[in-house]
Amino acid sequence: MAGILQRVFIYFYYDLIFNEATASLFDFFDIIRAIVLVNTTVLFLSAIRMYDYWRIEQLKNGHRKENMIEIWADKRTYRVSMDSKSFIEALGNYVTYYFTDRKHLISYSSLKEVEEKLSGDFVRIHKSFVVNKHHVESYTKDNVQVNDRIIPIGKSISIKF
Repeated sequence: MAGILQRVFIYFYYDLIFNEATASLFDFFDIIRAIVLVNTTVLFLSAIRMYDYWRIEQLKNGHRKENMIEIWADKRTYRVSMDSKSFIEALGNYVTYYFTDRKHLISYSSLKEVEEKLSGDFVRIHKSFVVNKHHVESYTKDNVQVNDRIIPIGKSISIKF
C-alpha cells in the first residue's frame, strides 16, 4: 500500500512537473520500484533504530563487569557469575560447582578444563578442589573453610590468601 501511495506522489509531484509524458500512473515496473524504495528505506531506518536500542543497552549494562561462565548440567546450559561460585569439587570425570546460596550443579568435565575457564580469583588448593579466594571464611595450613564446609589443602601446596 505504501508503495502505491509513493507511486502516486511520484507521478503527481515528479513526473508531471518534469514533463515525463511517457510515465503512466499505474505502470507495473514503476510501482515495483516504489515498493522496493519504501521497503529499503523502512529497513534502513529500522536498522538504525535497532542499533540505537543496542547502544542504549550496552551503555546501561556497561558498568557490569561480571564474568559469566556457562555450565552444562541437567541437560541445560546455565549461565552463572564467577562471583557466585564459592568452590568447585572434582570427583572422577564429574565436577560439582558450589554457589554462595548453597546450591550446586554437577557437570561432566574435568577439573583441568574448568580451571582453564576460571579467572584469577580461583585457586587450586587440592587435586580435587578449587576455591574462590573471596569466599574463604578462614584457613589453616591444613584446610580452608568456605560456606561452612572444611576443605583440605594438598600437602604439596602452599597458599597465601
